[in-house]
Amino acid sequence: MEGKDDNSNNNKSGNGKPKKYEVPGWTEKTIHPIVEESAFATLFPKYREKYLMEVWPLVKKELESYGIHGDLDLSEGSMTVKTSRKTSDPYCIMKARDLIRLLARGVPYSQALKIFNDDVNCDIIKIGGFVRNKERFVKRRSRLIGPNGTTLKAIELLTNTYIMVQGTTVTAMGTFDGLTWVRKIAEDCMKNLHPVYAIKELMVRRELAKDPTLAGEDWSRFLPKYKRRQIKKKKAKEQQQQAPPRPAQPQTQTQQKPNEGSQEGSGNNVEEKTQPQQFQPQRQNYGNNNFNNRNATPDNKKRLSRREKEKRYTPFPPEPTPRIIDKQLASGEYFLSENKREARERTKKQQEKEMRNLPKHEEKQRKIEKSYTAPEEQVRGPLYNHNSSPSNTKSTKDTIHSIKSNLSNMTTKRKSPSNPEDFVLSKKKKE
Repeated sequence: MEGKDDNSNNNKSGNGKPKKYEVPGWTEKTIHPIVEESAFATLFPKYREKYLMEVWPLVKKELESYGIHGDLDLSEGSMTVKTSRKTSDPYCIMKARDLIRLLARGVPYSQALKIFNDDVNCDIIKIGGFVRNKERFVKRRSRLIGPNGTTLKAIELLTNTYIMVQGTTVTAMGTFDGLTWVRKIAEDCMKNLHPVYAIKELMVRRELAKDPTLAGEDWSRFLPKYKRRQIKKKKAKEQQQQAPPRPAQPQTQTQQKPNEGSQEGSGNNVEEKTQPQQFQPQRQNYGNNNFNNRNATPDNKKRLSRREKEKRYTPFPPEPTPRIIDKQLASGEYFLSENKREARERTKKQQEKEMRNLPKHEEKQRKIEKSYTAPEEQVRGPLYNHNSSPSNTKSTKDTIHSIKSNLSNMTTKRKSPSNPEDFVLSKKKKE
């Protein structure tokens, strides 16, 4: 019992109060080397190779101050960090791992070096898997950046972070609260929710944080609430077109009831009664009967044609489109060998080519044949003039007779006398 009282008295100061626990300081004697070696490696893209070669001496010098070795392998395109016997802080290897990740994602060295501060952390958000369409992905990523980077700068100021969008990742540096907000905004933007709504909420929260009376209250009543509405264009047009018709106004109607006797009698009375016309809803007929209506306006015809084009509901699913193997089985091509199939495709292509070139070939053949055809001869004379009418032309018998008479006259004129005496006498008669 006496020993226990002595120990209790030693832990008390002269005033009788317990002594404060003093944390021993870090000295060279108290530092113990790390038993196991830890190493981390990361790959970097080729366009970062030139920048990393320039900055790596500075990175290596900074890592050595924490007792960490850093290696840059250009052949494999990787950076490696690992602990050594001089490493005093065991968590520094985690900070060094984040440093090489930030450098690989395009963060400059001066900004990436701030990761060694105790209140700074980093988060690399992958946004490539949210959207399949490339054009839509680029559009939503540019929406996150904003015109001239204004949206990104507003998020940085409200969350006290550093953000860099590179490729399919968003790199952020800052406190844990800021990083959670940045991740939420980036993922919502990829899900087609504009970042301006989150910016408005952050601005309201920033103003509410200045009021100390609202520190323990719920802020949900002050925050803006947005309803997500997404109406398709087709549905909106259908709602406008299918608006209910206006009810017809009641009209007064006069009815005349003559008596059964002759109309000339004085006993005929004309009764006038006003009866309200009963409302009958107009049926909207979307069938083909509306097209036969002559009074239908062109605008109504266009609307009806659009409605007709739309597919009507059927309980049966559509027929599946045939596969390539189904088409081959139907044509019998599936059971052919590869050589026969190739020969068949070759002949098919050749036939298609010939059919395409057939009009050109026919036109070329016509030009060649035209060059060999003889021109039409223009024969003179009434006998061979085919254009002349039969009334103007002589008959064949008359023409033959005229030719014979001409020939006989020519023979008589050119006949020479047989006797010389006759020849002399004829000369004398002429003289």
